[in-house]
Amino acid sequence: MLIKDKTLAEVMLKKQLKASRQLQQDLIDIRNQISEQEYIEYRRATGYIVAEIFEKIIKPICQDHPELTPTELKVALTDN
Repeated sequence: MLIKDKTLAEVMLKKQLKASRQLQQDLIDIRNQISEQEYIEYRRATGYIVAEIFEKIIKPICQDHPELTPTELKVALTDN
């Protein structure tokens, strides 16, 4: 179990979801400010980070505390 305490797990889950959304927003914000090649590299790095946050933090918390799983993630978690 990644985080036993449900209250703390909920706090950390919300923070990691917010961080993931911010990274995705950064892609939108930077898109027209850098070259295509820079964007491709930046998008790849961002995708890696978002995937790691999901696989190593969000997914384990949701598996340990299914009642905390946001509706929009329920499908993603059942497919993996």
